[in-house]
Amino acid sequence: YLDNINIYNPSAPSAINTITNINSMSLFPNPAMDLLNIRLQLGQATEVSYEVTNALGQVLMASNSGNLNSGNNSLTVNTAGLSAGVYCLSVIAGNERTSKMFAVIH
Repeated sequence: YLDNINIYNPSAPSAINTITNINSMSLFPNPAMDLLNIRLQLGQATEVSYEVTNALGQVLMASNSGNLNSGNNSLTVNTAGLSAGVYCLSVIAGNERTSKMFAVIH
């Protein structure tokens, strides 16, 4: 057996980058029926887009929401065309991405 393994990578970053564009994101209602609301708090004005993927990672829906202001923002995703199931919503703000799972019921 192996014990006390240390892996050293001199080219690895020495600090963890903190998210600066997306301060917080919440989805509601979860589970969703026909509409999913996204509440997004941005640290600075930036271009925002989102993707909805299934469990296989296939992009089922994508939208560019344009430039959003810093502070609180709201987006709406029409989920009526999605089958009942579990999906992943990824929001991309600038070069940052955050993802959350949500369910659809009909």
